[in-house]
Amino acid sequence: MGIQERKEREREETRNQILSAAEKLFLNKGYTHVSMRNIAQEIEYSTTVIYKIFPNKQAILLQLFTDKYSNLLQQFETIRLVPEAEPLRTLENLMWAYINFGREFPDYYHMAVIRNVVREEEQLEYMDEDSIFIRIYGTFVECVRECLPAEATGSSDAELTAQTLWASLHGALSLRIAHPDFPWGDEEQFYRSTVETALRGLRNTSDTTRL
Repeated sequence: MGIQERKEREREETRNQILSAAEKLFLNKGYTHVSMRNIAQEIEYSTTVIYKIFPNKQAILLQLFTDKYSNLLQQFETIRLVPEAEPLRTLENLMWAYINFGREFPDYYHMAVIRNVVREEEQLEYMDEDSIFIRIYGTFVECVRECLPAEATGSSDAELTAQTLWASLHGALSLRIAHPDFPWGDEEQFYRSTVETALRGLRNTSDTTRL
């Protein structure tokens, strides 16, 4: 192994250590209570080493978000590739994938979506057309478009419908994550009702179109 390859491997190992330590601290102490110095102490490095890889704490958090949401994108793409699946069933599966992602990673969902702790300048990366977040959203919109009747598949129709459905999922997840002490009903039934209610209008439209 050459010197350059060794340096790159060591940098990658250090990067992974930083991310692992930051994840542990963010989840245990809360993002706002963790500093770059805390992360450095956790892995027994100087803050200078961390700053050579990540410019600030927000960049570390954004990378953790990207890594987690990459898993969701992979799930979306896998669902979309199921051959001969009915569009509405595909959309339903995408909605369940999103819900289960929030249930599996409630702390990340709370930080990324509910509290929105990333600073405004870092949030610009969310809006980049190649970002993981926009790709997830784009996949969802395309699936919604396939569920709409031919006369209502324009960009504005599909986006508005997709945003409405997305908002219903986000609202359900956000409320249960942010207010765990509320006397909620059965969790599985709650989310099933959320999905079925959100899709009811699309199903009715699809049935009417076929008549």
